[in-house]
This record gives sequence, C-alpha cells and structure tokens, in this order.
Amino acid sequence: MNTNDSFTIGLYKVTPEENSISLADGEKTLVQAKIMEVLVYLASSYPRLVSRSELIDSIWLGNYPVGEKTLTNAIWRLRQILKQDNDSHIETVRKSGYRLLLQPEYSRAIQSAHSSVETTSSATSKRQVYWLFPIVVLLTLIFGYLLTSGSEKQEIIIDNLTADPGRELYPNVSPQDNLMAYVWRHMDSKTDIYLKDLSQPSLSPKQLTFNDDREGSPLWDKDGHYLYFTSRARDKSYCYVMRLNIVTTEQKILANCTTKPSAELALSGDGRTLAFTGHDKNAAQSGIYFLDLTNKNAKPIRFSCEKNCKYQDRNFAFSPDNKSLAVTRRVEKLVENIFLVNISDKTSRQLTFGPSDIKGLTWHQDGETIIYASENSGRREGYAVNINTGNIVTLNLPGFSYPSFIPQTNDVVYHQWQVRSYLAQLSLSDTSIASPFPILQSKFDYHSADFSPVNKKIVYISNESGTNEVWTSNSQGQQRQQMTYLHSQLSFPRWSHDGKKIVFLAGKQTSLGNDIYIIDVATQRINKLASSFTAHFRPSWTFDDQAIIVSTLREQKHTLIQIPLESETMEVLLHRQVLQAVQDHNENIWFTTINKDGLWLYQPQSQQDKLKQVLSDEHFNADYNWTVTSKGIYYQFDEKGHHNIMFFQFDNKKTTTLLKLPLRTLDKYSSMTYLAEQNKLIFTRTEFPQVDIKRMSNMVIR
Repeated sequence: MNTNDSFTIGLYKVTPEENSISLADGEKTLVQAKIMEVLVYLASSYPRLVSRSELIDSIWLGNYPVGEKTLTNAIWRLRQILKQDNDSHIETVRKSGYRLLLQPEYSRAIQSAHSSVETTSSATSKRQVYWLFPIVVLLTLIFGYLLTSGSEKQEIIIDNLTADPGRELYPNVSPQDNLMAYVWRHMDSKTDIYLKDLSQPSLSPKQLTFNDDREGSPLWDKDGHYLYFTSRARDKSYCYVMRLNIVTTEQKILANCTTKPSAELALSGDGRTLAFTGHDKNAAQSGIYFLDLTNKNAKPIRFSCEKNCKYQDRNFAFSPDNKSLAVTRRVEKLVENIFLVNISDKTSRQLTFGPSDIKGLTWHQDGETIIYASENSGRREGYAVNINTGNIVTLNLPGFSYPSFIPQTNDVVYHQWQVRSYLAQLSLSDTSIASPFPILQSKFDYHSADFSPVNKKIVYISNESGTNEVWTSNSQGQQRQQMTYLHSQLSFPRWSHDGKKIVFLAGKQTSLGNDIYIIDVATQRINKLASSFTAHFRPSWTFDDQAIIVSTLREQKHTLIQIPLESETMEVLLHRQVLQAVQDHNENIWFTTINKDGLWLYQPQSQQDKLKQVLSDEHFNADYNWTVTSKGIYYQFDEKGHHNIMFFQFDNKKTTTLLKLPLRTLDKYSSMTYLAEQNKLIFTRTEFPQVDIKRMSNMVIR
C-alpha cells in the first residue's frame, strides 16, 4: 500500500490521487492537498492516537507557525465533509491529538497482500510490519512534500510594500501596475489617501487628500485617470462618494454613501458602473447602489434588498464578465457569508457556510475563483473559493485583509492585520492612580468576560483550543476550565444570576444565522434553546433566571423578546431597535439601540414613565461595552483620539472619567463586568495595531 491508495471510511470513498472524498451516491468533494495528507496519515495510523506535533512534524516538516493553524483548519474541514449521523468519524482527544474512529477499508488487492503477509509471518514479523508501516508512510509524505513544496515556494513571493508608523489600509493598484493608492491612518487617527510609485519604492508616498474627514476604499477607474473613494465626516453627519483627478487633484462628489457601516466601493470590469454602500429614506437599512458613470445625470439605483430583509449586504465585487456580483451578507458580527448574485435577475447562491466575519474579497481573473479574507476565532486568514465546486482553499496568510488583484496578473495586494485581545482588570479603589493590568494574556485571544458573584468566577471566550470556545476561571485568571468543545465560533457568554448556567451564541454551520445555547455548569450539559428566529444578539438572563432576554431580527427590525427555558412561548418586550439589554433585580431593563441614541431604561412595573432615556448620545455612545451595578453604570465613551472608561452615579447623577486609553486598544464589541467585593472592572483590551501592505506574487490556486 502507498499513500495514493484509495480507501473507504463508512459511506465515504477517499481517493488521495485526486484529492477527493466521495459519498456512495457519487457526490464528490475536492480538498486541498495538505488536508488529504492529514486524512491519509490518520488512516494509515488507525487505530492509534496521533499527536498534533507528530502530524506537524510529518506533514509540515516541523514548521509549527504554519502547521498549527493549518492543521486546525484541516481537521475542521474534514469534520464538515465526513459528517454522518452527527459524527465526523474523527475524535479529538484534548491536549493529546486525533484518532480515526472507523477502520479504513482498502481495496481487495491491498487487503489480500496484507493477509498473505500475516499468514506467512511470525508474530515477531507482524510487529515489525506494524511498526515499519508508519515509518514508510512518513518517509513517503516527507519525500512528496519536498518534491512539491520547492515549486510552491518559488511561485509565491511575499513583498512588503509599506512599513510606515500607523496603519496602511485598503490597497488598490492602477491598471498600469505602477501606482498604488491606499489609506494611511496616522498614530493620531487622521486618515487620508496616499499614492505610492511601485516602480520607485524608495520615493516617499504622495498625499492626495488633506481634510479632517475619514477617507476609505480607494479604487482606480479603468484607465487609471481617476480615483474613486469614500469621504465620511468624523461625527458621521455625512458620507460622500468622491472622484479625484490624479493629474489636477480636482475632486467631485458623485453620490451620498452610508455613514454606518463603513461604505465600500466596487467598479464593473468595463468601467461603466460604480457600486457603493448607500442608504435612502425608502430602505430599512444600508445596501448596495449602482451608479451609471457614462450618464452625467444618472441617479443611484438600489441593488440590494430594500425591505423585510434578513441580512445586510456589506462587501461586494463584480465578476470579470460583469454578470455576477460577489456579496457578503451579514446578520450579526460573526454571522456573515459570501453569496453569488446574478446581476440581471438578482437570484443568489450561497458560496461559504459557517460562522465568519468577512474582511474583504476580490475576483481572480479566471472568473471562477473569489479570494477573500475572514476573521475566525480572532484570527484573520486568506481563502479562495471556487464558485463552481464550492471548494475552499486556505492561503496560509495570517492577517490577510481586504485583498485586491493587480490588473492582468496573478498578484494580490492586501494589508496585514493581526491583533491579539486579552482580559484586563482596573482597580477602582484609588482612581487617582488607576491603571489596567492584564489577568489573561498570552499568544491566544481572550474576550467577552462576565463575572458571577455567586461562584466568584468569570466566563469568557478563548481560542486556545483552536476555535472560539467558552471557558471559565477565577477572578485572577487562574483555575481555567474549558466548558465547550463545539469547534465553532462561540460568542457573548453570560452567567445566570444564581451562577448555575451560562448562555451563549453559536453560529449555524449551514445557513446565515445563529442559535442560543445553555450550559448547565454542574453537569456541563449543553442544550439549544428553541427559537423561531434565525438571528439573535447578546443574550442575557431575566432576574429570576427562568428565561433569556435577547434582541432578534424580524423584518429587518431588532425586537427585544423573552424566551422561557421550559416552554416555547416567546414574549415581545419591546418593539425597539435594541442592540443589548440587561434586566436588574427590580425587573427593569437597561438597553442600547442600533440608533446610538444613548442608554435607555424600560420599567415594565411602573405606572408612568415606563420608558426613559438615562444618558443621551452626547454623554453615552457605547453599543455593548457597559455594565449596570447597584451604584451606577460603568461604560466606554469614545472621543476624538482616545477611549474613556466612565462611571455614571445613580444618587447624584454625576459622570466621572476613570481612565483614558489610546484608540484601538479597547474592544468596543466586547463586554465589561464589575466585581463588587474587589471593587474592580474586567474588560477586553487589544494590542495597538501596526498594519502594513504586502504583495503576494504569482499566486496559483491548487
């Protein structure tokens, strides 16, 4: 037997020579070569447990920086393909490795050869063959790797195009392949468009914009005479789609774009149509608009769904033949996938599945491949999806973000963004010397902490196991325990008031949405909460722990509902655009809205003034990073150039600034929790991002 021999696992036929896995009915899935090598190695080692280090040493020749991430992705991909009766046939033994659960069945000729060896050999010979076989397989894999990896290394070259202080973002190269436009955000957060001459890399970049607005998404026209970009006011009062003449630097407003989320741009291959993210009074939310550039009097036409939508269109790119638009559709931050939309009739087909946070996409000139970036479990990576087969290839480019192909080449420019998050504590006993200190910080990510005063533990999300899972520890970050093994992107855990249960969200694997799950801490049993909604946002507990309060999406409106644990009767609490809501022991509900209009209080037991604004948007602009205590509210408040951690005191209505931090060092999408006995806050901090632009040459999708 050699590593190219076909075999079956349950209902699946594996053909290493084709890198394919087929069902009995003939449905075939193609996989990346390294993924197939992992499966072949596990099959050849059956029933032995194979450690991660053995797999990395054997398949990646000990290249741990690449092997660690790629192996995790390979196992995840194999689990999705081999899924049968909710069992993927691959067992993960925590901190040990992986084992194939079903014996692989090879062809009769191979089995006969093994039988003849066993009938003519002594027991000692059998043991020698048993131990010799994995060594032969190992040597074969290493030899095969050496034969193929050399050519791959010659084909793919990564060059640094920028290395300036701050963040260089969203690169786009001119049709002549000599000029690169990009956004440069300085340390003081000022953002402008710059131009770099790629033929003379030693020259300093040329600044093209000079105002205080936030410029973004620079895009060349078909001939390289103009640049299109977005220009948004810092206070988000306006956003314009701009056109800039490269020679004269004259600027012209073409259309109004959306102020939230950030507007994106795309140009059709023939240069006639400009797509951008816009918003108008007739639509429930922002979406994609088309502008005919050949008609000076043309008005933008909405392409996206207008009303009763179940998603929001965010990133998009025209196919080379201008017949399709690749679009990312998002329900929630970790619930976003790529769809292929026919431009003529707007019919769509989903290309990617499972929880993800897309960070840009572009078309390969072959017209069959979309290159995209996705943040999964706190790490950004590049991928290529074939629109015909659905096969997804990992590019093994950590930090890969917002790619753009250089015209008429296989070269891609992108910015590299990789930022770790960690849990920090802030002692409030002496605010005159207040300074945050890390309690959980390593090469892994930690975020979204919530504290239980009953069992004196925090619950949080960590990617230590390879995917975002729910963990617990004491308040000092010690006695850590992994609570889930779902191998998915879990998010936003929160303790019940009695400390016996934890609620969290998990993205669906086969559709655009997420589900609510409950962990029983004592038994570690996990149950999915029955809900008729496909999208849920930041679940929390009722004061009596008998139900979950959660914002849901219905007809593109956020509705606050209550879902009982023991029945399927849901109750609508508020017909408001709620983002996050928390109920206190007085049954009052504190909440923020999608409109960023401050902090609100809903008092269902009150005879009058049931709904009131506690803090206006002038003094409160946090979406999620806030927590209610018996004495007041701690919250994040952002100003120009820095973050604030604030405290609003109930008795005197006074607001105090407790701490100032540089921008991009506080995770605004995470959570904040208060420890009363220790009088301290725990929240999520991030490393300040240093972002540079890179060029990947001669990319070949295998």
